[in-house]
Amino acid sequence: MKVQLFFLSATLIYGTFSEFDIYHILQENLVLKVHYRKKSSRKNNYGIEKLFVIGDSYADTGNLPKMWKDKPYGLTFPGKPDGRFSDGHILTDFIADFLGLKSPVPYRMRNAQKKDLQYGINFAFGGAGVGKTLSSVPNFSTQVDFFEELIKKAVYSKCDLEHSLTLVTLSGNDYSAFLARGGTILDLIITFIPGVVQKLAAILKRISDLGVKRIAVGSLPPLGCVPVITISSGFKQCNYTANMASILHNSILADSVAQLNNESLSTQFEILDLDAAFTTIIQHVQDRKEAPLTPCCQGIANYSCGDVDSNGKQMYTVCRKPKHAFFWDNAHPTQAGWHAVFSVLKPTIKDLCEFS
Repeated sequence: MKVQLFFLSATLIYGTFSEFDIYHILQENLVLKVHYRKKSSRKNNYGIEKLFVIGDSYADTGNLPKMWKDKPYGLTFPGKPDGRFSDGHILTDFIADFLGLKSPVPYRMRNAQKKDLQYGINFAFGGAGVGKTLSSVPNFSTQVDFFEELIKKAVYSKCDLEHSLTLVTLSGNDYSAFLARGGTILDLIITFIPGVVQKLAAILKRISDLGVKRIAVGSLPPLGCVPVITISSGFKQCNYTANMASILHNSILADSVAQLNNESLSTQFEILDLDAAFTTIIQHVQDRKEAPLTPCCQGIANYSCGDVDSNGKQMYTVCRKPKHAFFWDNAHPTQAGWHAVFSVLKPTIKDLCEFS
C-alpha cells in the first residue's frame, strides 16, 4: 500500500533539520528516547485499563501484516515487518506505554485468548479514511462497527469502556484520494475538507455513544512537510498549499470538538495537535546545512521504501541510523520521530487521562 498525496507545487519552508540535529537536539531536550521497553515498568496511575484505536497507518500496529515480506519495515522493532508503517514503535505504542499498558492487539487477532484482549484492541487499518480512499480497507465507520460488535458480544463491558481511552487518527488518505480522482483544489477547500471533518465528528460522536469517556483525536499533520510532497524540492521546502489545507482541516476540527464537548456530559474530547508537534520538532533543529525532511528509507527511481523489482532486487536505500531521522518513509515518522511527537503531546494526553 503506497500512501500518495497530491497537491499544488507552492512552497513554504517551515524549517530544516539534519540527521545529527534530530538526534542531538531532541536528546538534549529529553524528547527523544530510542530504547523502548518491551514491557512497561510504569505503574498505571490514571485508572485507564484499556486503549482502543480507530484510524489509519499513523496508528495501525498490525492489521495488514503481509504488507512487506522482509525488512526494512520493523528494522528497529521487532526486527522484521509486523504491519507497522515505520521502522519500529509508533504513536499507539507510546501512548499505551504511558498508560502502563501493553499495546492493544490488532483487530485481526480478535479471536485470540481473552487475556490478549485485556489491554484493548486496535481497529486501525493503513490507508483508511472516513470515506472511500485508494485502499480497499475498512473505513472509520466500519471500524466503529467492529468495535460495537465486540461490545454487543460482551467482549468489553460498560465498565471497560468507562475506564478506557480511544485514540483516533486521520492523516489525509481521504484528501489524496479526492485529488487523485480528479478533484480540484478549490472543491477540496470549499466542500470536501468540511465534509471530511463533519464525518470525522460523527465518528467521534458514535464512539462516545458506545460509552467511551475519553477520546483523543489527532489533528492533521503539516501535509506539505511530509517527504512525498517535499521530494519535489529535494526535501528542502514544505508545500504551502498542502499546509494551508491542513490548517483549514484543523481549524474546522477544533470547532467540531469544542461543540462535541459542549454537548457531552460524560465524554471528554481532546485534540492531539500533530501539526504543532511535527512543526515544533522541525523548527527546533538549528543546523540547516543538510537536506531537510529527508526520509531514512527512500525508493530508487519510481520505487518506494520496501519495494523490490521483478527479480527480487532491493529497490530502496535505508539510512545507517534510523534513530537520527524524523521521517521513516514518504509519509511516516521513524520510531524515534514518533517518540519525539509523543513527548510533545504527552501533557494533553495526561490531561485527558485525568478526566473523570
